[in-house]
Formats: sequence, C-alpha cells, structure tokens
Amino acid sequence: MQFNLYIGSNNETGQVDQEIIIRWLTNAFDGFTVIPSIGYYKGKPEASMVVTIFTDQKDRFFMIEFIKGLAVVLKQESIGMQSVYSDGSNSLDWIMP
Repeated sequence: MQFNLYIGSNNETGQVDQEIIIRWLTNAFDGFTVIPSIGYYKGKPEASMVVTIFTDQKDRFFMIEFIKGLAVVLKQESIGMQSVYSDGSNSLDWIMP
C-alpha cells in the first residue's frame, strides 16, 4: 500500500520541522521518500513536505494513529494523508490530532 503525507510548516515558526518528521518516520518505517514543497494554507504559501511511504506492514488504521501523534508533536491542525490501494483507487483524509 502507498501512503502520501502532506505536512505543512509549524504554525508558530513557519518552518517545516524536517528533523522531527524524519525521526518519527525512521522509527516506524524501513524506507520513505521526502519531497520539500510549497503548500498553500488559507491562500498563503508555506513551506511544506510531501512524504511517500510504500509498505505492506502497516495498515490505514496504524497510519491514522501515527499521523495523529505526529500532528501533536508538530503543532499541526491537521496532516493530509492519501491512501493508494493496490487496485488503483485512493482516498484523501485530513487527520487531526
């Protein structure tokens, strides 16, 4: 299964907490891809990050709980999660702590 995470900048600093994000991901997954990006929140650009994870060891329920914890640590209102299934279908959710 493939998961794409859409993580915005810290609401207080305006920066992406890349070290914290990578530490959390490394503790949970063998591999992942990080893509720095520019996102828009309420019409304003902000530093953001897209993370792609391919795994057959973690399910959607695990990912939701993982993202809730990450959102708390990063002081995020929400983190976007796109789930891509083996049949090609997908869903997008905004996970809140």
